[in-house]
Order: sequence, then structure tokens, then C-alpha cells
Amino acid sequence: MLKVPTIQDRAWQCLAKYALEPAHEATFSADSYGFRTGRCAQDAQKRLFLHLKSNSNGITKRVIELDIKKCFDRISHSSIMDRLLAPASLKMGIFRCLKAGINPEFPEQGTPQGGVVSPLLANIALDGIENIHSSIRYADDMVFILKPKDNAEKILEKVRNFLAQRGLEVNQEKTKLTNTTDGFDFLGWKFRVQKNGKFRCTPSEENHRNFRKKIKTVVNNSNYGAKIKAQKLAPIVRGWRNYHKSCDMSSSRDSLWFLNKTANRKFRKEKKVNRYKANELCKKSFPAVGYKQNQHVNVKGTKSPYDGDLVYWSMRNSVLYDDATAKALKRQNHSCGHCGPNS
Repeated sequence: MLKVPTIQDRAWQCLAKYALEPAHEATFSADSYGFRTGRCAQDAQKRLFLHLKSNSNGITKRVIELDIKKCFDRISHSSIMDRLLAPASLKMGIFRCLKAGINPEFPEQGTPQGGVVSPLLANIALDGIENIHSSIRYADDMVFILKPKDNAEKILEKVRNFLAQRGLEVNQEKTKLTNTTDGFDFLGWKFRVQKNGKFRCTPSEENHRNFRKKIKTVVNNSNYGAKIKAQKLAPIVRGWRNYHKSCDMSSSRDSLWFLNKTANRKFRKEKKVNRYKANELCKKSFPAVGYKQNQHVNVKGTKSPYDGDLVYWSMRNSVLYDDATAKALKRQNHSCGHCGPNS
């Protein structure tokens, strides 16, 4: 059965999401970061740094890399409905969506095919798993951080019981117990505690491989001229570098030196593209984005954009504004110039 909602269905789901989100954001765990307003993957990355840095004895810790089987189509509808904070009429609408085949799920990329409200329903279903043990969850990707004396099997047994109540199960083949010194992949990063106790985070091999594939697809496309290739490469490279700007990007692999040289050679093979023009096109194709290791400012505790703390969220989001707006907000102490701080 095709489970793609119509435009009308999507509009209703969007309204339902806006109605449900504020109440559930107030109850969600502080260690959940995926598909939540005001939170991002970099927040989860910073939390891992705080858990595994040398001051926290990260070198002695282990990590359970939890993998949940992709069986959100088997999830218990009653387990979601029991946890839904909504009036009866809205609950009925959500129940009909579930019965129509809209599964609670996290999309791999882009917008969810199943519907706008799907990620929120999946978060509602999995909320509380973070309370089993010290952990970090981003959607259905999750790691548990274990101290030397923690019993991994007992923790996994609790996780299995939690998931079983919701019709889900652990993927035994992909769930692993790893020493932090051996390193592990999470959200496109490779996390590892070095033998000297220092924490290191770099783009994972799989993430880098997928990125290289995108770059080569554009560079080797004979339908595009050098100028068009440069225009198409720039947003891909900028997005990748922005995502990894809190990592260690000092290696030649991560500085994209080799990809830059490959693109330069391809550009120079085209007519009317000399060395100077190829260099200029490469500068546009591979825009520089500065990086600072572990300098991301984490979202505070259980803070949510719906909690009414306008000053906090204005200060946090001011980095996204242009210089004039950011300066004006700073002069006004991030409060309304007319109404004052309580507006």
C-alpha cells in the first residue's frame, strides 16, 4: 500500500504537529536531540565530548552502540495513543493517520515520506529510553556510555523490555559494545579517546565516502561546464564543512586537498579554462569554512523554544542573524525595545 499522504493530509498533519509539539517538548528528555525544534546533531556531539573528555575519564569508559530494527510499521499504536498529550478530537485524527498506514518513523534524509508528524510520533514512542542509563539519542540512533563497573548485559535487557512494550526490538547483529579507545561511529562522526586520554572527533569514513561520491558525480558529469560545476559544488561543500565545523578537520583528507586538485584538473581540460580561471573556480567550488574543535555551545538542559524564555533563544539564535540585527539585539539585551524584557 502506498503510504504517501495528499497535500490536504500533510497540511492537517502540520497543524497537528504544531499543536502536539509544545506539550511534548516540555516532557522530552534532555538527552534526546533528533528532529526536535531548537536542537541539532552538534548538541549530541558536544554531549559526547563532555562524557568522554580526559577530565571525565573517558579513556576508561565503554559505549553500547544501539541499533533498533527498522520495524516502525510494527509499533504498537496503543503505546503511542497512551502517551499522546492531546484532546480527544486530535487524538482521533492521529489514530486515523496511524490506521491509514502513516508510520511513526525517522526519515533517512529529506522530508519523511510517511508524513510530517511521523518523526514526532516516533520520538513520543521512544521517549524515556534515555532514563535507563546515561545515554545520548538522536532519533533512532543511540549510544549508552558505560563506566568500568556498569553491567552492559543488564542495561541491554532493560532496553529490550522497553522496546518490547512498544513492539520494537534490538538489532542483535548491529548492536555493539565498544571501548572508547577503539572508537565508534555516530551521526557521521568517528569518536575516539586516544591513548593519552584526549578526545578526538573526525568525520567518519562512511560519511566521507558518501561526500566524495557526491563531489565526483558533479565533477565527472559531462553535461555541465566548469562554471555550472562550481555552482553545484559550492553548497555541497559548504554544507558538509558546516556540519563538521566542531570536528578536527586538520588532516589532508578532511581539508579536501585531493578533491580540490582533482576538480582543478577536470576544469583545465575544458576549452577556454586556463590555470588561473581553474584556480578561481576551485575557490568558488570549495568555500572555506572555519572549524573550532568542541567549541559548539550546547543547548541548556531541557530548554525548548516553547518554554517562553525569549531572551535565551534570541541569544542562542543571534548567530544566525545578519550583523545589523545581531548588534541591535545585543544593544537591547535580547528583549523587545518597546515592551521590555517581559514581552
